[in-house]
Amino acid sequence: MIRILDNVLDDSRSAKLLDLITKDTFTWHLTRELIQYPQYKQYEHYQHYHTIYNESHSKPISTPYYSIFSPIIQSFISLTTRAVRLSRCKLNLLHNHHLSDTGTCPVHIDNEQPHISMIYYINDSDGDTVFFRNDKEIQRVQPVKNRLVMFEGPLRHCSNHPKNHEHRFVMNTVLLTK
Repeated sequence: MIRILDNVLDDSRSAKLLDLITKDTFTWHLTRELIQYPQYKQYEHYQHYHTIYNESHSKPISTPYYSIFSPIIQSFISLTTRAVRLSRCKLNLLHNHHLSDTGTCPVHIDNEQPHISMIYYINDSDGDTVFFRNDKEIQRVQPVKNRLVMFEGPLRHCSNHPKNHEHRFVMNTVLLTK
């Protein structure tokens, strides 16, 4: 099941979040991904990320901004009806990419264990999130500012680099189901 919720944060909090992560002082890290699946057109791409929380790290809280993100994470958790545990939360930043017309980012699942994934779109952009079942596309979700997409894992999905916007900012949260 894929659930789409618009306007999940009040406008002020949504605007402050975008303002925070686009400041010159906000730290982003760069990662390179290349995963080949024969059934999908994919390409090597770079993505910026900022880890907020990762339970597998020796220090799970990975940002000095945790106190800002924690209430947002808790509000997202409150939308679930099941007992869950925060496993990971991070920000992803995709840039407009010259290969955006010919491929997708790597198709993946967020965790091998039973989980709920949440993608929160921080800005309006293009670069849909695409969901797959049995290697067939089942749904596309457009990045709309202040939209949250919730889905049960393991559901294969991928993002796409924006073609018409400069950036695509998302907050990706993974909750393990107990």
